[in-house]
Amino acid sequence: MISIKDKTFLLKLILLILYLDFTICAGCDSNQLLYTEVGCKPIFENGSDFCAVAYDCENVFTRSNDNSYLNGNVYSPKDNISQIDSELSLCVSGCFCDQKTINNKTTTTFACEYDRCPSYFSLLPDTCYYKFDKNVCCETELYCRTANDKSCRKFKCNYELLYM
Repeated sequence: MISIKDKTFLLKLILLILYLDFTICAGCDSNQLLYTEVGCKPIFENGSDFCAVAYDCENVFTRSNDNSYLNGNVYSPKDNISQIDSELSLCVSGCFCDQKTINNKTTTTFACEYDRCPSYFSLLPDTCYYKFDKNVCCETELYCRTANDKSCRKFKCNYELLYM
């Protein structure tokens, strides 16, 4: 079992690696969303508000294990998440803060109901594929190649998921 001190160290190390990765690879402004999402506060230098020089994440490491946290909101056990938080994921609904005690260790996590799309329960012929829209959880249309499809007679067809 990993101690709380070791978990804290590993979380700090992961945040540092993510910070360095985003700073070096994608530019300094791309990591702000990552840190603010987990609850860190940007530290700016010389009056700038564009490129944080560091992030204060101490409040992340001192959170109570008796609550669940999402987008700056604190949820007590058995609390349902807010409508705004539930709209962040298209395929998840009915989430609540769930508390469990195992081997005298109490933890809280979110328990959610996941949408069940028809495509999860059906096998498609090799000549068919589903179309998905970016703002809809489940498939929106089924496409199947027909025998008259001239573009696929001479050449092998490759089908991909389409996001429109």
